[in-house]
Amino acid sequence: ARLNALRHIVYKTAEQPWRRARPRLGLLLREGFGYENIDGEALDWAARRLMRQPQPRKVLVVLSDGSPYDEATASAHGREFLENHLRAVIAGIEASPIQLVAIGTGQDVGRFYRQAVTVRRPEAVAEVLFDRLGDLLTRPDSEDIR
Repeated sequence: ARLNALRHIVYKTAEQPWRRARPRLGLLLREGFGYENIDGEALDWAARRLMRQPQPRKVLVVLSDGSPYDEATASAHGREFLENHLRAVIAGIEASPIQLVAIGTGQDVGRFYRQAVTVRRPEAVAEVLFDRLGDLLTRPDSEDIR
């Protein structure tokens, strides 16, 4: 089991206008922010929140450094423990009505996610997000956006 405490940060709710969320979105680009990430649990939490939304189409975009890591859990159970949990959570989400897409920040997240893109510079996240989100919203669910 995981040995670290969880902290879920909501940058923007589904109901919140983008203009009100803009100041919080800058936190995503802070150096060192979110060093320890329990990706599987965070993804499961986000998917459960998304499933409660009334909209018929559900898209979950993950921004990840590609390395689920928690020092205490990795020391006790090995690094692959959190990676295996992440893969199991992703498989469950991909079998659900949610369309899952990942943006890797500096690391290739394609080893975990079927639909993934990698950016090398933090400032490229916004550009890729909006380019890919447009593609995602206009393509059938089965197409890959790599």
